[in-house]
Amino acid sequence: MLLEIDDIHVNYGRLRALKGVSLSVAEGEVVCLIGPNGAGKSTTLSAVAGGVSPHRGSITLAGAPLVGVRPEQIARLGVSLVPEGRHVFGTLTVAENLRVATYMRQDRAAVATDYDRVLALFPRLLERIGSPAGRLSGGEQQMLVIARALLTRPRLLLVDEPSLGLAPKIVDQVYEILLAARQSEGLTLLINEQSSHRILKHADRIYVIRSGHIQLHDTAANLRDGEAIKRAYFGFGEEAEQIEEDVA
Repeated sequence: MLLEIDDIHVNYGRLRALKGVSLSVAEGEVVCLIGPNGAGKSTTLSAVAGGVSPHRGSITLAGAPLVGVRPEQIARLGVSLVPEGRHVFGTLTVAENLRVATYMRQDRAAVATDYDRVLALFPRLLERIGSPAGRLSGGEQQMLVIARALLTRPRLLLVDEPSLGLAPKIVDQVYEILLAARQSEGLTLLINEQSSHRILKHADRIYVIRSGHIQLHDTAANLRDGEAIKRAYFGFGEEAEQIEEDVA
């Protein structure tokens, strides 16, 4: 396994955001974490990237511990986070936004090659290369933050809510690009989503998280009919009642 999360607990003050989350991602896999708003999806990704520190449990990348490691060092180990909300530098051009991602790299000779290769994945960005990022559409900004993350040469790409606020056609394009990057860049992907519709087509394995707990884990193939996901996601029926008793 490239990434292993074991029994992590994260609090925000008195709020228990994660209550013993465990999951793993093998090298080259596409693993999706789905669940409703407030379930703990973004907190899980933030814990891997070093944005929050679990007070219990462990996170390892290829055996190297990540808990307590500074975010910039985690990035140097090969973890890149595409955060929710498309955080671009609005007054900088597309080209300048992309160059920001290469500042910590020492292999300057390879940067130009990577720059061209990444732009080949995003022809729309190449068309807008001199435009301020703040003038891009939502879909173009999402492509920009993914392209920027790829320029750090990550082993593990964490993508938080890539479809949020985007038209279905644009979402399909974003997922096509992510899967193309998986093949061309040798990426491992951990993706947070609210909707299971697309990830059932693209993921190798799926975890469903609700109320800070992993409620379900299986291969996408085994979950194709969506019924088990629906029960775990919404928490209805006798199974949900037992879960709520266990949580209490």
